[in-house]
Parts: sequence; structure tokens; C-alpha cells
Amino acid sequence: MNDKRKEALDTFIGNLDRFDRYAAAGYAKELLDFRPAIEDAWTIREHLVHLMDAEIILHLRIKRAIAEPGIAVPDLAPFIRGEWVKPLRYFEQSVIDTVEAFKRIRTLTHSLLLSRAEEDWDGYYIERTNGEKPTIEDMLKLLIHHDGYHIDFIERNEDYWERR
Repeated sequence: MNDKRKEALDTFIGNLDRFDRYAAAGYAKELLDFRPAIEDAWTIREHLVHLMDAEIILHLRIKRAIAEPGIAVPDLAPFIRGEWVKPLRYFEQSVIDTVEAFKRIRTLTHSLLLSRAEEDWDGYYIERTNGEKPTIEDMLKLLIHHDGYHIDFIERNEDYWERR
């Protein structure tokens, strides 16, 4: 495996501990469910459940890219736009279970990707309905970026909570 991919995999698995604090006994339930007075803001709990769902979706997409290279998959616009939050009652989900599941799925994805030969990385992709053909590497980068994107919002919520 080339150094760039190895580094991406190290980043992918290396930051899992930062999610533990949200499931820790001392983390305030009120803070998990605090919604800042910002249009379309999510609670920390909702961000965490969304991250877990994204992890499940991308794990399955990576598996499909390996098992069925070039398979067409539907876009998940309602998920991406956050339309799953209310009907799936993210606000009721256990943060402990969510963080545990997120970390376990991430570990499984990491193990799967470590087992791939160098040539696999370039040959496996899925085809989205919009014509894009993301590779395994593209999906890995998306997951890494996605974590940071939501952590920024979670930290924003914590800042608003402190200043209220």
C-alpha cells in the first residue's frame, strides 16, 4: 500500500477516541440535546447518530465497490440533507450505543481496507445516479472529511452551550 493511502487509513482510524467523551458518564445529557438558536441546527446527539448512519452507508458502499465493481447505487439526497433526523427519531437514540456502533463499524471498514491489495484501490468504484464514480479512496476521504465537518458543528454547540 502506498504511503498516501496508509496515511489516510491511519487518519481514518486514529481519531476514534475523540468520540468517547460524548458517551462518557460526565457528559451532560442537556448538552447532548441542546439545539442552538440557529436555523436548521442539530443537537450533538443528532450529529452523532448521523455520523453513525453515514459510517454504515459508506461501509456498505465500500463493500459493494469491492464485491461488485461499478455497481450503480442510489444517491441519498434525503439523508445528506438531514431529512432522516426527525422520522428516524435521532433525538431518542442512545449516544453510548451510537458511539460504540460508529467505532465498531469504522474498525471493520479499516480492517477491510487494510486487507486490499494496492491494485484493488484503483479498480473498485461505485457508480452514482449522477454519473460520478467514487473509488474506495474517494469514499475513505469523504468519511474523514465528514467527521471533521460534524465535529466543527458539535464544538459550535458546545461553545453556544457555554455562552448561554
